[in-house]
Amino acid sequence: MDRLRSLSTPNSAAARRLAALLTSLFLLSAAIVVTGNRVAVAGEGIVFRGASSGANGGGTLTLRTPAGVQPGDLMLAGLFDRGSPTITPPIGWEFVRADVHGHVYYRFASDPEPPSHTWTISPAKPVVGIIAVYSGVKTPPVSSSSGRRNGRSHRISAPSVYVSEPGSMVVGFFGMARRTAFSGPGGMTRRAIRRSWSGPAVALHVADFVKYEAGSTGSRRSWARVAAPNVGEMIVLSPIEPPPPPQPPPGDPYRAFSSDSWWNTPLPGNAPIDRRSRDYIAYLKRNPVGNFVMLSGADRNGHWGTPIYWAKTSDPMYNVKSHRYYVPPEFSSLRIPRGAKPDPTPDGEMMIYDLNRGYVAALWQARYDPYANRWTAGGGDVFYVASNGLDGRLPESNEPRNTGAHRGAAPPIFAIRFDEIQAASIRHVIKVAIPNPRNMFVFPMTGTDGRSNDLNAPPEGARFRLKPSIDLKSMKLTPAQYAVAKAAQDYGFVITDASGAPVAAGLENVVAEGRGWLWNGILAWDSLRMFPLDAYQFVENGYGR
Repeated sequence: MDRLRSLSTPNSAAARRLAALLTSLFLLSAAIVVTGNRVAVAGEGIVFRGASSGANGGGTLTLRTPAGVQPGDLMLAGLFDRGSPTITPPIGWEFVRADVHGHVYYRFASDPEPPSHTWTISPAKPVVGIIAVYSGVKTPPVSSSSGRRNGRSHRISAPSVYVSEPGSMVVGFFGMARRTAFSGPGGMTRRAIRRSWSGPAVALHVADFVKYEAGSTGSRRSWARVAAPNVGEMIVLSPIEPPPPPQPPPGDPYRAFSSDSWWNTPLPGNAPIDRRSRDYIAYLKRNPVGNFVMLSGADRNGHWGTPIYWAKTSDPMYNVKSHRYYVPPEFSSLRIPRGAKPDPTPDGEMMIYDLNRGYVAALWQARYDPYANRWTAGGGDVFYVASNGLDGRLPESNEPRNTGAHRGAAPPIFAIRFDEIQAASIRHVIKVAIPNPRNMFVFPMTGTDGRSNDLNAPPEGARFRLKPSIDLKSMKLTPAQYAVAKAAQDYGFVITDASGAPVAAGLENVVAEGRGWLWNGILAWDSLRMFPLDAYQFVENGYGR
């Protein structure tokens, strides 16, 4: 459904001189250490804390405990040797794997954590090591791993590894039997690098990325400036099960906007019927995909539903930029809960209630880049919940900041929420999409994506309801069916979009939210099949203005 048609730093001379100076200092030192300190926000809670590194000066290798380590953090150590000595880890470190010259160990940080950790090397051979620290890792931490010793080459290849849990952190260690610079691997964030310059040289670097879906990672390759035998290893860290997403405020289902809002005002039984009501219904009946209002988002994958999130003050803020249509100014600092996911369809919709800031935001074609920790959207809307809910471009609106790319449709009507069904209480108009609306619009819409020239095609903004004469209580409806039908009779549906084929209303996509298939056995796509389109009538266009 196409629902919307309407730290770089200047490269100064001073910066270049500073870079040259630092490079000179590095070349004069015995080792190079680059410690990453950017927090990587993982979808399921794994966070990179920091890293430390070291090189041995004889029969031992001592690595300091990275700064900022907290009790319970996972400390993952990678070592690379030259000469295949016997390596004995410190007490408390668990073995993960060894691939000839590459060795990986882990431990969970204690309280207090020792300031350093020493490995024994016998006989004494060149060894470098890195400790990378991650929080949010469950016990046991390693779900799978891979590794390979490669012959003399510029390419350091780590074999593909399978990720079984979405949100896992994949950590790669890439070691080389030469003193060299590294590049890559693509799609991974480098966290630390260490080179040993005494005797036969060795080098090692560590990088990571979060994999948000189950499946194979594919092999990952780092490139070295010089060729030598090398080892590539990948370790998959499993995330702690995330807490359930924030839910609506307690009590009756939350309802945005004032009680006299157009969206929240029930239709009286004698509301005037539009003179084209029968023609509009006849037009909708031409649709070959069902003679009733379908419910999207009810199936096991939640597709075409709308994930709904409730932001907290502790949630990270993002500068959400548009890759297609307009986004409101509030998107420059939009709070989005960690792990939020849009509907996995081309529309990519999601909704965020930020009641602390007083608004609800809707994103269309929302995309998250885990490598850059960045959100973008193809368009979006922000409506303030204490207002009357009308688009700020309308003279009847009492909030000029209510705006967006959705042509006047207010986000709270986009989907029927799960908590509303639980409470059997839907107290607002419900949005629907229809095939090919007319190329005009009526109040409360401010635009249309309709393209039909047919006079019998209803415009966007048209509102239709189940006929008041239908006795819902006498029908054998489930509580969920009754709740939707009652809202369709009391408040009605409003056309705000063009659909690919069906006449469809949307449900909350609880699957994308990570809550599972909650709609199973409660509502299905055809739960309103007992109400053919002839059971509806259109109220007069613009009624309630």
